Amino acid sequence: MNDEKFLIYIIYSNIFFYLYIIIVKKVLDSIINNNVGIIDQGNVEENPTWFLITERYNNNNLFEKTIKELYPNDWDKKLKDITRLLKATQV
Repeated sequence: MNDEKFLIYIIYSNIFFYLYIIIVKKVLDSIINNNVGIIDQGNVEENPTWFLITERYNNNNLFEKTIKELYPNDWDKKLKDITRLLKATQV
């Protein structure tokens, strides 16, 4: 891979990660601020809890990295709280 392609790769990777952080933050805020948490199997596209469950299963490493970025001082507590919330909401 030449230097230019590598630079483009790095830029796109950083943009993707930044956008992912924004999405995770908005989903977490919507759950915390609106007390959303019950999974409605008939309407999973609009359910933020479903997104978090899917991300924990499919993209666990990226999800944990994002939580560390969002909450650098207490990321481990936040991750445990999210995991507890997800277990409580699953039927």
